[in-house]
Amino acid sequence: MDLEIVDYDGDGLEDLAISHYTRTNTVSIMNQTREGTMAASTTINTGSVPTFLAAGDYNSDGKADLAVSNRLSNNAGIFTQNPPST
Repeated sequence: MDLEIVDYDGDGLEDLAISHYTRTNTVSIMNQTREGTMAASTTINTGSVPTFLAAGDYNSDGKADLAVSNRLSNNAGIFTQNPPST
């Protein structure tokens, strides 16, 4: 399991990304609310055994994205940010 803190939804609040490699091969994103609590998680399907997470602006759009390394798939995935609609 790995954990990354990043403003993944572009609302100015730090969110939590957690890799789940033991059973589900997914990453959960828990968005922080304005009240300071965490909203229900959103699940991202990854490759086999997502081991490490890294946040960065990988597509140069000024928004945080999430990189996931997948140990058994022997690859990595980049998940770009999708800010909320206004």
